[in-house]
Amino acid sequence: MAVHQTRAFFFRRDGQLVDNPKVGPTLAAEMWAPGNSQPFLGLVEKLTGQPLDGAAWVAQLAAPTEARVAAERGAYDAALAAATESAAAATPAATPAARTSQAEEVDLAMRVRLVDGDFVIADTADSGSFLAACATFEAYIADRFSLPPSPHASPPAPVANARVLETGGGGFGAARRKTEKKNHRK
Repeated sequence: MAVHQTRAFFFRRDGQLVDNPKVGPTLAAEMWAPGNSQPFLGLVEKLTGQPLDGAAWVAQLAAPTEARVAAERGAYDAALAAATESAAAATPAATPAARTSQAEEVDLAMRVRLVDGDFVIADTADSGSFLAACATFEAYIADRFSLPPSPHASPPAPVANARVLETGGGGFGAARRKTEKKNHRK
């Protein structure tokens, strides 16, 4: 209920959620910063301006599915068109190849580890980039769920300083794999 009420608040206040620069700072200030120092129901009321109730959730449930899907698709298409137009306007001198190259460079300024239980599927520290780690993860998912491989996927990079303790035969998805960092246990 709180999620639907919060979404309704942002739509009422800002008209959109996607690419809305006000959402993050508002949530950070009103919900995340106070954390457990305040009761949850109070946080919801402070953020949305009304006590928690089911009205927004009921409104979502009452709308016909086809109408909701069409509205969401229309909003998505409009946001995508606006973002594409904005990006093209921001780099008018860049060639399509230069824009593709820039789009392929993703620097999150952090280490990202993609794991399945104890098994480290990909690690940006080992693969060299976020997109390389994503491609390894994509290959893992395709293999585990017997999906056709993506042209972007690559085989997994070995995990540095790790050894496989237990495996099944075959590819990634044959059995749950467990990894242990060397010197993890003394």
